[in-house]
Order: sequence, then structure tokens, then C-alpha cells
Amino acid sequence: MTEQQALPFALGEGGTFRHFVAGRNGELVERLRKFGQSSGHAFDCLWLFGDSGTGKTHLLQAVCSEQANAAYIPAREIVAENGAIDAYGKFDTVTVDDVTSWIGTASERGLMGLYNVLRGRRARLVLTADRSPRDLRFALPDLGSRLRAAACYRVAPLDDRDKLRLLSGVATARGFELPPEVAQFLLARTSRDQRELLGVLDRLDKASLAQGRRLTIPFVKQTLSL
Repeated sequence: MTEQQALPFALGEGGTFRHFVAGRNGELVERLRKFGQSSGHAFDCLWLFGDSGTGKTHLLQAVCSEQANAAYIPAREIVAENGAIDAYGKFDTVTVDDVTSWIGTASERGLMGLYNVLRGRRARLVLTADRSPRDLRFALPDLGSRLRAAACYRVAPLDDRDKLRLLSGVATARGFELPPEVAQFLLARTSRDQRELLGVLDRLDKASLAQGRRLTIPFVKQTLSL
């Protein structure tokens, strides 16, 4: 029988703690930064939940970027059946993004197996979801009881001031100028969802490069048809 291999899912550009604006999530970020220090002591399991676009994926990828022997699994892209995720049991830290896509399905058995292996090795497991595990109906009661006992953190959305910091930080990291008045305009006239806001900024960056123009409010209005 051929041994299953852990699929190498790519990490996103800039997925580090340095590029994450914590806002009201300072305690959680600090906990994740120190996550690797629990090695060899006790099994550690964290459940992060919150609305779309609050940075949950970014946090998981930051954990993987800054820790040795860590793996990132986007649950929507893999079915955890027939040993498909067994190979991840060899990692010291495993992160599972959007784990709710597995809950209530046959993939729970694969997750249960991974949980037990990591717990036996005193490794670490971090999962993200849109809801608390207490608000989910599990097909496997034992898995539900284990995950409801995990340390649970709600990932809070950024306020407007922190969203401006986020936009400015992304612009600086990419090497283009984002005037404060343009950032304020984007926040007032486009989506306040963090993921969509960054998507708008990416679109503007590409348009400004293609046309050789600076980011100004008239240019933003023209590009976004506002």
C-alpha cells in the first residue's frame, strides 16, 4: 500500500505576523507567536472563529511561516477521508483552515485520527471556522467534545483606524504610495470587509502600474467606476 504524502499547500504572500494588524486581537496574536514554545510539554489545540475577511487565514499562515515543521491545510480543498490527511500527523504544528467544511461529513473521521495522533505526540493543532465549536453539530460526538474543550478565540474585525493602518502597511510592503486621503476615500466608498478591501487595493495597484499613474481620488473613481 502506498504511503499518503502531505500535500504542500502554498502559503500566501505576506502571511506573517509582521504584516498582520492585530487591532483587538492582540492577546490571540501573542498566544500564536508563543505557540511553538509548548513543544515537548503538552498537546495544544486552538479554535479560531469569526466572520469572513477578519484575517483567520493570515494568522494560520503566519504560524506556518514562522515555525519549523508546520503544515497548512485548506479544508475546502481536500476531503479528509481514506487516509488523505494521515501524513500530517508527522508535523509539530498543523493548521486547518475553514474546518467547518469537514464537520458533519465523513471527513470528521480523518480529523479525529489526526487529532489523536497530534495529541499523542504532544504536538499542536490550530483550526479556523466561522462559528464556535459549541454552535456546530458534529457527526462524531467524541470529536465534538474534544474540540469544544479547545482554547477558543473569536477573531475580531478591525475598526476603521486599524483598517487604515492595514491599507497603509500593505501599500508600503508592495512599494507604492497610498495617500491618506485616498485610503480614507476607499474606506468610505468601498467594502468594509477586510478581504474585499485588500482586493480593491490590489486592483488599484495593478491599474496604476499598467497606466503609469499615481493613486489619486479621481484615478480611484475612474478605475472603480464610482
